[in-house]
Amino acid sequence: MTQEEHLDAIERHLTKLLEIAKKRTPGAWANVEDCVRRDHSQAALVVVFGRPAGLSRVQDEQDAAFIAACAGNAEAGWRTALSQIQFLRKISAVNEAASLISETALRIFIQEFPIESLTYA
Repeated sequence: MTQEEHLDAIERHLTKLLEIAKKRTPGAWANVEDCVRRDHSQAALVVVFGRPAGLSRVQDEQDAAFIAACAGNAEAGWRTALSQIQFLRKISAVNEAASLISETALRIFIQEFPIESLTYA
C-alpha cells in the first residue's frame, strides 16, 4: 500500500466515524457522576451489555464514565486529524520545504493509524 492509499484509508475511516457520531444522542451528556450513579445513559448500557465474564460492577462504572467523558471530545479529535491530513496534502505542492514538512507530518499520521486499525477504511 502506498502512502497516498494509506492516507485515503485514514480519511475514509475518520469520515465514517464522524458519520456514526452524528447519530449519537445529541446535546450535552449528563455529567460523568450522574451517568454512573443512575446507570441509565447509553454509555452505561453499552458497557453492561458488553461486559466480559468476571468483570466487576466497579469496572462497568469506570468504563461507562470513560465512554461518557469521550462523547464530543473524540469527534473533535477526528475532525482535527482529518483537516490536518487534508491541509498537509495541499501544502506539499507549495515548495520543497513545505513538501518536506508535510511528508514528515503525514508519516506521523500513518504511524498513528496503522492500516489494521482502520475499521472503516
